[in-house]
Amino acid sequence: KPIIVHVKDVFLIAGPLPPNVDEKEPTEQEIKEAIEGKIKAKLESLQIWEEENFGEEAKATYGMADKIVDNLQILVRNVHVRFEGSGYSAGVAMKSLELYPTDEKGKRIEIITDKDPLTKHRGAVLDGLSMYLNTDEPMERSEQSRTETEQMLLDIYKEEHKLTWNFVIAPIRAQSTVIRGVPSEIQLSRREDQIPKLAASLEIALEMSLSHAQYNSILALAEDLQGTAGDSAEKLAAVRPPSRPPTLEEKIEYIKIYVRKFKTKSKDTLKPPEKAETERLKELEYDFSGIEVLQLRRYAVEAALKLLDAKEQKELQIQGAQGMLGGFFSRKGLPSLPEDEWKALASGETSKQKELAEAEAKAKELKALPKAYTRTAAKLVMSRFKFTLKAPPIEHAPIQDIVEYEVKALSVNVAQRSDSTRLELKVASVKAIDHYTKDSVHKEFFRPAEEKGDKLVDVAIEMNPPNSNLDTDIQAKLKGVDITYVPSLISRIIWFVTPTKPVNLDEIQKAAAQIAQERYEQAQAQFAEAIKNRTRVQMDINVKAPNLIVPGEPQNPKGDLLILDLGALRFRSILAENPLHITEDSDALLERANSTDVLTEEFLMKLFDRFKVEISQVMLFVASTDAHWKENKADARTVILNPLDLPLDFSSAISPLIKTLPSTVLNLNLGQLKVVISPDRLKRVMKIVTFITNDAKDKAQQIAGSQQAIGEQAEKEDLKDDKEKENAEKKAAEANEVQEKEEKAEEIMDEDAYKNTSIDLSLILQGFTLEIVDDTINLGETQVSKERGIMSATVGLVRVHFKQRTNDMSAELSISYIQVLDLYQSYGEEFKYMISTGEQARPLLALADTRENELVKQAQNEEMSLLEVKANDRDEKKGEEQ
Repeated sequence: KPIIVHVKDVFLIAGPLPPNVDEKEPTEQEIKEAIEGKIKAKLESLQIWEEENFGEEAKATYGMADKIVDNLQILVRNVHVRFEGSGYSAGVAMKSLELYPTDEKGKRIEIITDKDPLTKHRGAVLDGLSMYLNTDEPMERSEQSRTETEQMLLDIYKEEHKLTWNFVIAPIRAQSTVIRGVPSEIQLSRREDQIPKLAASLEIALEMSLSHAQYNSILALAEDLQGTAGDSAEKLAAVRPPSRPPTLEEKIEYIKIYVRKFKTKSKDTLKPPEKAETERLKELEYDFSGIEVLQLRRYAVEAALKLLDAKEQKELQIQGAQGMLGGFFSRKGLPSLPEDEWKALASGETSKQKELAEAEAKAKELKALPKAYTRTAAKLVMSRFKFTLKAPPIEHAPIQDIVEYEVKALSVNVAQRSDSTRLELKVASVKAIDHYTKDSVHKEFFRPAEEKGDKLVDVAIEMNPPNSNLDTDIQAKLKGVDITYVPSLISRIIWFVTPTKPVNLDEIQKAAAQIAQERYEQAQAQFAEAIKNRTRVQMDINVKAPNLIVPGEPQNPKGDLLILDLGALRFRSILAENPLHITEDSDALLERANSTDVLTEEFLMKLFDRFKVEISQVMLFVASTDAHWKENKADARTVILNPLDLPLDFSSAISPLIKTLPSTVLNLNLGQLKVVISPDRLKRVMKIVTFITNDAKDKAQQIAGSQQAIGEQAEKEDLKDDKEKENAEKKAAEANEVQEKEEKAEEIMDEDAYKNTSIDLSLILQGFTLEIVDDTINLGETQVSKERGIMSATVGLVRVHFKQRTNDMSAELSISYIQVLDLYQSYGEEFKYMISTGEQARPLLALADTRENELVKQAQNEEMSLLEVKANDRDEKKGEEQ
């Protein structure tokens, strides 16, 4: 028959400790008893006895327990935990939770009837799990309000209750299934269907909301909880001295006494510890930490097992009433151990050897599994996730939604194999809706660029993929999204997370900063280790980059938009043909590579892992809101930056034995970069920029005003800390500078380091063109929209080459030509070159020579004509005189 457990109507009310309460200080004996109780509870929770071999009788007992657990049904109803603070109340409630066995199809059953099932199935249904946060609770509660609270705990899920619940997490429903393979992993892996040892799935839909008042109450709740914990810790530290590590002699003493707590089943019993010895155990436990006590008790178990032969070890049992304090084993006498074995036990060497043997056995067991066999599998399906921020639009106004985030059809799959892991993430859609900006025509300020099609996010990451020499394989596809920048909404969100009153979160911030620093250092160390050990990572990532949209007038359906289309991004890795092994061929290749600093194609293919980043069709343009600019129509876009490709090639050496060739090579080959400006373009862009800056400035002043009081109050407290921090940072910087100089001097001592190149970077820009056009032509009183070129300036074929060596560096810059063209044709086609260099200067030079010859001939002709005129004048004058 099934075992059915009902838990119903569990209610708990808690609150922070009142300030300045005159409490009785605990005595030292009370502290000792409390610590002893905590140690015992800790040891019981760790269940170390289950890791030992307790013989056939214990196995039968555990087998019965497994059968009970397999058919166990648990029903929990109406659970409510509430925390009442100063002016707020927070609570977590659950309507029901059911755990039950199922058949293979997931249908609920009362009991597993199959005596030898291949798999065991369990199901769970969670209903009505919610979290609320009320911000308008009275500061002090009367007896009547206490009665109302008790009734409220019962009525949380009744529609007719009189009290209001401001949910942070609205009541949710979730379903889960767990499938466990009964045979061993070896047996399961040899089947055709290769059933996992453990598979779990969870289906859930989650809806959350948070108001500005609730956000500030959460900060107050964190402060209250931290203050309560801090007071308790201070009181405990004031009475109990800090724990100290035990000496080897004390460890041996503890084990020798504690092992005598084990009794025999026969009449012949081992002499138990005397009262003085028991008190000595308590003294040592009081001085040592809980972890140290746990280890010593484990060593005592190992000592007991070493005193038994193989046959008698099978009879070792655990007595329930004794709990973690002892057990039974059968033996007429208990011989002593050699002193060196006591030392080995106390120092942990015996335990380490045992753990090492267990680890080796487990590794051997995993190695025997097929590499493609999935041992455990987990799946999370979130049909919908919604999160809403709420606040009044202005002070003392009703609360309304500010912004709403929505994620649809999110799924996560994790498969764990013997030495590899595969993770899959898929998301159908992500949206963010602006409820704050009135009459905005850009309500969805974050949305997929295309509503139809495949998943928005499709990522698969596999670490140590089977049947491959790769360390990690990453495949990702991301569709494009439209991101609209609305400064008023951004400012409102910043205002939302700004506390309205001073809140002491120093300790929380310090802890968060410490965790972030630890994660950063850990990631940095892992990255350095990956480079050092040449981690082979295969990547192929395709991303339709987002469109960044900046509206000039969010409420105008025909307003201008400044749009930066980031095009498409592809990131892929091209690993070296073969890993570099120590062979004759590899030695010869390395010898040739270290005899030159010229990176040939052969060296690049065999000695370098390459990573290619291809960004294509990046462009900047202005368009009207109502124009169909997504259809790529020429008349719908006023282009400022013509489509541009940005190919980046990054190469990394696969071995530290490569010396003269650069360890890192970076090549960037840009296409023609063309920027077009005109009066109309400038006017439209400046209008958008002016709107953004003015709107952001107004909102920033509001936020600054609300933060001023907080800042002034905290400024005096922070000034002293800042001064001390500044001095500490200054000393640390000086110490780092000295250390860097010493390390630099050591590097200079290595003569070979002078020729070693660490970084080789080259940048090629095919050309940069700035074109100025006139998009209006005056025809009397009318203006016809038409573009006509005025001037263009081009800098052609720019090359930059940079090398970084251990002790020096070199940089080269070359520009092939510069030219400025008169597109307006002020003086005709022949004079279009205003400035020209290189090959483009030859036509201009030829033109200048031609014009110079023409001008000389013209001057000579004019001079001859003038002489002829003068001669004619003289002849006429003589004739008149005659």
